[in-house]
Amino acid sequence: MRVLFLGDIVGKAGRICVRDHMGELKAHYQPDLIIANGENAAHGKGITKRIYEELRGYGIDMLTMGNHTFSKHDIYNFIADADRMVRPGNMEPLGYGSCARVLNVCGKRVAICNLSGAIFMNHVVESPFICMERILH
Repeated sequence: MRVLFLGDIVGKAGRICVRDHMGELKAHYQPDLIIANGENAAHGKGITKRIYEELRGYGIDMLTMGNHTFSKHDIYNFIADADRMVRPGNMEPLGYGSCARVLNVCGKRVAICNLSGAIFMNHVVESPFICMERILH
């Protein structure tokens, strides 16, 4: 299985880069699954529903988020329905969205989980190692 992971998509310039190069990346790498970090896709901090849908339209299968997940208030309006986005499971606020999703890719179940490291991060409420143990059980 081939996985293409795109690092932090930052602002409009990052989205344009994805739009303009996704076809070339797909042709060259022939990925079965495309994951991208989208936590800074809206003006360099956060994401909106429109941008979430834009990035999904470029062929991104799953978006990961991070410490800027809740930087744009719009996230609260759609995160519950964003079934192709995972947010850090150990970072407040905890009551929104999902930190893990399971996709069927090439006949296999693939789990995509999102946790944040605790060093130099605000709002991390649990060690990523302890959180992962909890998620796996």
